[in-house]
Amino acid sequence: MKLTKRDIAALLAFACEDEARYHVSVVHFEPEHGRAVATDGHSLVIYEGEKGAPDSDLRPFSVSRADMVKLYRIAGAKDDIHVTADALTVGAQTLQRTPCDGHFPAYRQVLAASKQGPCPVFAIQTYLLSRLELVAKAAASKSKNDGAVVLKTGAGEFEPLHFETVSGPRWSGVLMPFRI
Repeated sequence: MKLTKRDIAALLAFACEDEARYHVSVVHFEPEHGRAVATDGHSLVIYEGEKGAPDSDLRPFSVSRADMVKLYRIAGAKDDIHVTADALTVGAQTLQRTPCDGHFPAYRQVLAASKQGPCPVFAIQTYLLSRLELVAKAAASKSKNDGAVVLKTGAGEFEPLHFETVSGPRWSGVLMPFRI
């Protein structure tokens, strides 16, 4: 899967920083769908890029947060970053990825279908807004638009806040903000 440095920054903003939670301190890749997913258990982001080639290994895999941080540090602003089940490549430099234990959570269960309903008021913490800004910047870097992000609320009392980009590559996700 091909990513940019801004894509990695946005994914890392949502990946859990606690290495003891090894099943979520990763970025999960689904090459068959061209999808990268990161979560810390309270928020989640999904990047949908190019689907993997039919002749490549399309099995899902996870890359540790530490390996993604290494990729981010060695990548230049214009470098293409390629992530496969076997290796992580930036330009001519290839890193072997560290095997990840555990299974990535069944994230599709928190993605709600589009619903109509009353719009509750949210208090979104500053760190969540900064994460949304990283997603907007990643989307804007690949399109001619400004990387706008649309927020969608659920109709139920404790349903999460969903977001998605308006243009460029598709980014979507879930935030669990505090209600006021």
